[in-house]
Amino acid sequence: MSVFIKTKNYTFFTGLVFYTALLAISTITALSAAQDAPKSASDSGITANRGVKVTIAVFSGRENPTFFITDAKTLEAIGKMVGRAKTNSVITDGAVMPSRLGYRGVIVENTGNVPNLPSKIELNGIDMKTKDAGTRYLMDDGSLEDLLIEEAIAREVIDAAIADHIDAVRSQ
Repeated sequence: MSVFIKTKNYTFFTGLVFYTALLAISTITALSAAQDAPKSASDSGITANRGVKVTIAVFSGRENPTFFITDAKTLEAIGKMVGRAKTNSVITDGAVMPSRLGYRGVIVENTGNVPNLPSKIELNGIDMKTKDAGTRYLMDDGSLEDLLIEEAIAREVIDAAIADHIDAVRSQ
């Protein structure tokens, strides 16, 4: 919006100042929104060939929060938990992650070919589906899913509201 005064240069100048102020406000708003958005694996700067990629399957219609785990201690803990899991005699085919809105589970992809880990793990509560040369359906006590959700919270990949939603769905 310009204030019209007898000189055209002044009108142009005030219009330019107003436009610049609007642009600055828009930029600040966009940066603030980007800072508040859930982080993804690409935000971390860690390449996919150094560990496992973890996806918290919680959103429908937008990108799910993801992060990479590369430290040897956590990777070893994941391997031990998968190794201790028992064969699931209840689920022998299909998906362990439900087809619904909201939290569905956790997906672990072995992007770095970490030894003693399957190429893909899908988790929902105590149910686990692993894929390597073949597909296996396993059960654990839910500790692997707990560990990965705690890692997502610690890394600020998911916020308190998402964590509360996940807790509510898991306790049903």
